[in-house]
Amino acid sequence: MNQGRPDIVRRDERGTPVAVVEIKWSARPNDRDFLLRQLSEYVREVGSARYSILVDPVDIEVFEGDPSEHHSWKISTTDVLERYDQHHRQRHNVNEGYLSTLITAWLDDLSYHATQGPKPEEDRLPKGLLDALRAA
Repeated sequence: MNQGRPDIVRRDERGTPVAVVEIKWSARPNDRDFLLRQLSEYVREVGSARYSILVDPVDIEVFEGDPSEHHSWKISTTDVLERYDQHHRQRHNVNEGYLSTLITAWLDDLSYHATQGPKPEEDRLPKGLLDALRAA
């Protein structure tokens, strides 16, 4: 089923995968099962990442490990990305590379909480994810 590689893989200082991120901006609701299977495969391919993240136009969905085995936390994609692109809500033709850049900036900001202050969505994300990103 290998369809490629994940868009982002965050690793800790030992090289252990912390988070696998897949961005699907053109996803439709009926694509969800396929996308979750794809994300599960990516998690296994990189070596059992502690967290997996699926980003679509509506939600950023965070899972502990394999998405097929755990419940998720959801936050609004638009609420997060508007901090990095104030016109995000009005954009319709956005490529996934650009979105990958924005999501990478967001993950970096979560990692540097101590110097930049907490982000509004931090209380709606698993604490373990934040700790893992900060240790990476």
